[in-house]
Amino acid sequence: MAASPVLPTEDGEGFLGIDDLHFSLQAEQEDTQKKTFTCWINSQLAKHTPPSVVSDLFADIKKGHVLLDLLEVLSGQQLPRD
Repeated sequence: MAASPVLPTEDGEGFLGIDDLHFSLQAEQEDTQKKTFTCWINSQLAKHTPPSVVSDLFADIKKGHVLLDLLEVLSGQQLPRD
C-alpha cells in the first residue's frame, strides 16, 4: 500500500499529510463561506428599519430577532414578534 503524499506547510516548517491538508482547506472554505454569508446578511439588514448588524453569525442568529429582521426585509412584510 502506498503512503499518503506529504506536502510542506505554508510556513515551510513541518509537513502535512493529505488528510491534514484536506481538513485545513475545508476549515478555510467554511471560514470564507461564513464571512461571505455574514456580509450578505448585513447588506440585507441595512435595509431594515431600524438597521441591524451581525458580527458573529452563529451567536447573533440564535437571538431570533435577527432572523425576523432578515425575513421582514426579504419578504417585505411586517412579522409578529413575541
